[in-house]
Amino acid sequence: MAVKPGFKMTEIGEIPAEWNAYHLSQLWKVTDCKHVTATFVPEGYPVASIREVQSKFVNLHAANHTTPHFYRLLIEGGRDPQAGDLILSRNATVGQIAQVSHSHPKFAMGQDVCLLRKTSPTNSTEFIQAVFQSRIIKQQISDILVGSTFKRINVKQIKAFIVPSPSAAEQRAIAGALSDVDALIESLEQLIAKKRAIKQGAMQELLTGKRRLPGFSGKWEKKRLQQIAWYQEGPGVQKHQFASVGTKLLNGSNISHGELFLDQTERYIEDQLANGTYRHFLCDAGDIVIASSGISPATLNEKMAIVQASHLPLCMNTSTIRFKANQDLATQAFLFVCLQGNSFRDQIAGMATGSAQLNFGPSHLNKVELLLPTISEQVAVADVIGSLEHELRKLDDRLTKLRLLKQAMMQQLLTGKIRLV
Repeated sequence: MAVKPGFKMTEIGEIPAEWNAYHLSQLWKVTDCKHVTATFVPEGYPVASIREVQSKFVNLHAANHTTPHFYRLLIEGGRDPQAGDLILSRNATVGQIAQVSHSHPKFAMGQDVCLLRKTSPTNSTEFIQAVFQSRIIKQQISDILVGSTFKRINVKQIKAFIVPSPSAAEQRAIAGALSDVDALIESLEQLIAKKRAIKQGAMQELLTGKRRLPGFSGKWEKKRLQQIAWYQEGPGVQKHQFASVGTKLLNGSNISHGELFLDQTERYIEDQLANGTYRHFLCDAGDIVIASSGISPATLNEKMAIVQASHLPLCMNTSTIRFKANQDLATQAFLFVCLQGNSFRDQIAGMATGSAQLNFGPSHLNKVELLLPTISEQVAVADVIGSLEHELRKLDDRLTKLRLLKQAMMQQLLTGKIRLV
């Protein structure tokens, strides 16, 4: 394939002729963490490890702390993080990278991270951070990890990364454009967090009767969940019954953030088997489905969804439970918001087996109690909470599009397909 005019071919693909492609170590000094097992104390110097480098800036909010003695050991050999440096994860979350800013207190690097420090003041911290977040570095990391059992890279491999190097002015321009998008993303994330808190507060008040909607009064009744709804646990389809085509199988992993994701499912059973042996486990449109194993209490409300007609045919499998409301007592919409509420979560968390992760079934659900208003008030409450959820979904969609826009911008700007100077 011919190289486009004004470009040249490098190890990372085509870049503008006036750009260069260097090994990272030619532009940034890469220093591994000190391999010292530090003692942690309640108060002292913060220690940044993998957990602390998962955002744009090093986040020391929940960091462990160490003593002055171990702090001095950990920062030996130029390992004291300074403003403009970057801390890179080289284990587990390989490639995650965070900036050190002037606002950070003195801190040390912990294990499984390394320090990047520019060799020239004209090198842009924001630019190289963007390169690490782009396909340019992600592809190189992927190539290194092919066939590896563990996600881990070493300092020698990091130093050998190939990175693009435009002029200092263009680095700053590219970093500025991407920073503007980051600001939009951060602002939208904060708005979503605020709206989500409003929704949770509304649910807590409306689902307990502490706050009543206009026109409603009277006492709510406490009912067992087994009175309010019919529910069924998945059958546990045998491995030898799996097929590559046919009726989709519903697993807990298909349920995320209140939605069903079945497009990439690899588990099916033959239609004849689904409509025979497992016909009683075929979902209907409108069913509420919940993942019932390997989830944390904090994310339980995200591991439930409503089956849509477009998802069918769909057969239950292990670690999933479906629900249908007893229409004499409850609406399906109100049942769904109740299952998302704090009361259901806390009761399940108090009974379910497992420590950090929940595992529950019908025997636990049989003991759950929920408060029920009249059907008309259920409809009103579900409508209010549903409208808040609809607004959140629209904001989530906007956030997804913004993140995709940033990825597209990075691909164009960091390879010189679009020039800013």
